[in-house]
Order: sequence, then structure tokens, then C-alpha cells
Amino acid sequence: MSGTNGSGGCARTSWTVAAVAGALAFILLMTLGGWGAIGALIVGALVFGVLGFLMSRVLCSEQSQPAPKVSAPAPRAAAPAPEPVAAPQPVSPPDPAPTAEPQASEPLVKPTASLAGEDDLASRKGDWRYEGTVAEPAPAPMAAAPAAPAAPVIKPSTPLAGEAELASRKGSWTYVPN
Repeated sequence: MSGTNGSGGCARTSWTVAAVAGALAFILLMTLGGWGAIGALIVGALVFGVLGFLMSRVLCSEQSQPAPKVSAPAPRAAAPAPEPVAAPQPVSPPDPAPTAEPQASEPLVKPTASLAGEDDLASRKGDWRYEGTVAEPAPAPMAAAPAAPAAPVIKPSTPLAGEAELASRKGSWTYVPN
């Protein structure tokens, strides 16, 4: 596509070839493909647009840009040598003003007002404590004996709402293998 007309001639030729390809696609789809006129027209227009854009960008891109001028690089002037700099003198920091450190029992952040629901939450909070000892592993028995259920390690101090009602509805079941 290198014409003597410059970049305008290349782009015009690219779009002309794309128009011919789009028209050819339209005719072939109508006659051999059995397509309707609208479908073949849309595909022909797409072939024209895509092919014209790609050809004009790819084939004519070198002609649209001016050729780079090649020139000899200019000789560089020698940079002046840097002058020696004296080392900075150490500066002692100013004495910090004595500050009062907070005591261990004094909180670092002091609330100005209580939050909504804080008192209600504090009243519902229960007391619990960990009651248990670290048991050493027992030696393995010679015969397999059923293990007794262990007592709960954490004992709540206040019953939860609905706990008694749930315990009354609890049934019993036994797994019986086939």
C-alpha cells in the first residue's frame, strides 16, 4: 500500500479495499449463505468497518509518521567536579520537659459519658470462673471400660433465659448400629 500520493492515498486505498470486501461478503451471504438482506447487510457493514480500520491503522501507520531524523549526538561537556562539603556538626536534642506519667491504676482514656445500653449490659453480665485442674493422662487400661462423662469445666453462675424450658423438652436417643 505504499503509494506516491502520501498517507491520504494509503488510507483511501485501505477503505476502498474494505468496501469491496464488505460488498463481497454481502453478496456471498445473500446468494450462497441463504441469509436475509438485513443480516447480510449488517455483516457486510461490520466487515467494511473492521477491515477498513485495521488496514488504515496497520498498513498506513508508517507513512503517517514523519521519518525520524538521524543526527550525530552532541558532545557532552564535562561536568564540573563537586566541591567537598564539610561534615555537619552533631546537634544535641533539647532537654525534654518533664511530663507526668499516668499511674498504673489510672486509665489512659477517661470516658466523658456512658454509652447507650452500657448499664443494661453490665447488669446482665454473669459471674463465671474457671474451675478445673490439669489432669495428667491416665495409663491405658488393659480392658476397654466405658468412660464416665466429665463434669463441665466452666460453671455459669446465673441460669440463662429459657434454659429450664429447653432442658424439659430434651429427649433421649440411642444409636443402634445395624
